[in-house]
Amino acid sequence: MTIPQSPSTVPPQVLIALATVPFLGTLLVSNSIINLMGELGQLSEELFRGDRLPLLPLKANGEIGNPDSP
Repeated sequence: MTIPQSPSTVPPQVLIALATVPFLGTLLVSNSIINLMGELGQLSEELFRGDRLPLLPLKANGEIGNPDSP
């Protein structure tokens, strides 16, 4: 008498092993993206720092104009 066999299933250890590589890759990529975003933030702060922006000549009523013209 033969015992009917169920369809073959993949052992959980194999599934865990297959899921480990994409999970670790996702962690590494997300860490790189976080570092890149931090560096971009610092660069934008340097770019828009007030001491490097030009001074705008303002008239008394708040309009922008040429300081040499009345």
